[in-house]
Amino acid sequence: MKIAIYGATGMVGSQITAEALRRGHEVAALSRKGTPVAGATAVVASLDDLKTFQSVAARNDVVVIAVPPPRTGEPHEPFLAAHRAIASSKVSARVLVVGGAGRSESSEPGSM
Repeated sequence: MKIAIYGATGMVGSQITAEALRRGHEVAALSRKGTPVAGATAVVASLDDLKTFQSVAARNDVVVIAVPPPRTGEPHEPFLAAHRAIASSKVSARVLVVGGAGRSESSEPGSM
């Protein structure tokens, strides 16, 4: 199976990438810098680039998105907009989004 993994070099994505490779899948490791991952094809990609997402999805059976929202206090709207665009695009690949275990609500104004 051909699997593309956004965030392939991150904490969660790297584990998904390693397991997919261990199981013998053909893996495209997508990251902002295109960092090499042994056994996978490194690809430079940003989650907010819908054209690249559609191209990646057309060439793979599965696209895994293992990219967390910003943790540095910057607005989450661009991250959410990227997910909305992906969700509304018509692709034949299965798309899996791996989320974190963080809070979805906060009592602090402006923290989300």
